[in-house]
Amino acid sequence: MESKYDQNRHVEDQFPKGLTVEFYDDFGIPNSWLAAKKANRFPSKNLVVARDSVVLYNVEGDTLRTDELFWNSKEGTIYTEKAFRYSRLNGERIFGRKFRSDQRFKEYTFEQMSGAIKQKIPKN
Repeated sequence: MESKYDQNRHVEDQFPKGLTVEFYDDFGIPNSWLAAKKANRFPSKNLVVARDSVVLYNVEGDTLRTDELFWNSKEGTIYTEKAFRYSRLNGERIFGRKFRSDQRFKEYTFEQMSGAIKQKIPKN
């Protein structure tokens, strides 16, 4: 990690060799992870910008891959406006642009999407 200062004020941390973040539930148990080959953290904005082969995944096996992802640690949100690939263990695949989630990767929204989603059809 490399830190940058402007007039003795801490403005940015750089992670040129990559970054892995582990997120915890209310009981202190890890439930989701964020990994990237490069990242920058801006402490005054409570913001981490992850770039290059970014992967977000959770204990349920949901996985999101993209080139750039933002994590706002104050709000507990993760988002991107870049293209993404989302997959689940059951074979569902979604491709899109614009993704937003809580940092637990439990509640999320997709925009501009396409893909294959498995749906249960009720029997009459």
